[in-house]
Amino acid sequence: MTEGAPGDIGAVLERGAIPGLEVIRQENVAVGDIPICVRFRRANRGSGVERCAVLVIDDAVVTPHLVAALSPRDLEAIVVLNPTEAAQRFGSAGGAGAVLLYTSRGRAR
Repeated sequence: MTEGAPGDIGAVLERGAIPGLEVIRQENVAVGDIPICVRFRRANRGSGVERCAVLVIDDAVVTPHLVAALSPRDLEAIVVLNPTEAAQRFGSAGGAGAVLLYTSRGRAR
């Protein structure tokens, strides 16, 4: 899938133009089999370790593979938590921020 394709969750996040948020796709990830990594540049400054934000679909923490497979047409809402907010909600795992994706299926529960 090319950058900015309509079926790309990363493109939806990029269009939101959230300051400090960057989306890194598999072709640009140096290590591992990660199809998408969302991170805040400031959260990683000085740590020496590039961490991805926690990814959540309908209140369940999920893998980047599930997020990459999700179609933007299925989304009802996206909430981005900065690293401070995410750490309060997810503990140390949230130290790099969080992206909460809500689908109409999940809202109907």
